[in-house]
Amino acid sequence: EEQYHKDMEYFYPMIRSLTEAVKLFSADYSKIKKEKKIADFSDIAHMALSLLVTDTPDGWAKTPLAEKISEDFDEILIDEYQDSNQVQEDRMRAISRESIGENNMFMVGDVKQSIYRWRNSDWTLLNTRIQQDIPDALEMTLPNNYRSGENIVRFNNRFFEEIVKHITDYLQQEYPQQGLEDTLQKAYNTIHQIPVEANADKGYVQITQQ
Repeated sequence: EEQYHKDMEYFYPMIRSLTEAVKLFSADYSKIKKEKKIADFSDIAHMALSLLVTDTPDGWAKTPLAEKISEDFDEILIDEYQDSNQVQEDRMRAISRESIGENNMFMVGDVKQSIYRWRNSDWTLLNTRIQQDIPDALEMTLPNNYRSGENIVRFNNRFFEEIVKHITDYLQQEYPQQGLEDTLQKAYNTIHQIPVEANADKGYVQITQQ
């Protein structure tokens, strides 16, 4: 904890300067877009959301347009859900039938494959928040591995089992109050895969030490 505070004191001036620079850039960038009457991808995404929801003291509410659109879709299928961001999540839920008690959203994703944090993707939507926001959501796991040979699957199972244990022990020791180990366990509780019969005794893993 002491080292943490020292790091914060050291990096604070740099972070503050960077924040101010970003604010100045954002203001100039917005001014140029307004003058030229153009919009970037992020603008379009938020504009689309503003057509579908309005802010209320209790959160957002669907607009009449969103209610109308939701009547046109029997099912909403979302792939790579682990890479969704909050704006995308709100848009999809706005055009779903959730408000009338029908859960017609079907999401497919794997938290461990989340790679788009740089564009504001939020893997916690899949890891924990979907259960909080949609309590009656049905969660299904697909454990069969059709791609890899049995020997590779078994190696991966053992490897991730051990590495998660080591990281969990580290988190419990270094950050005992933050509950990070629970988040890790939740993300990796379905890591165990089952090789299919067609790939029995196929593949190999060779580890060399340099």
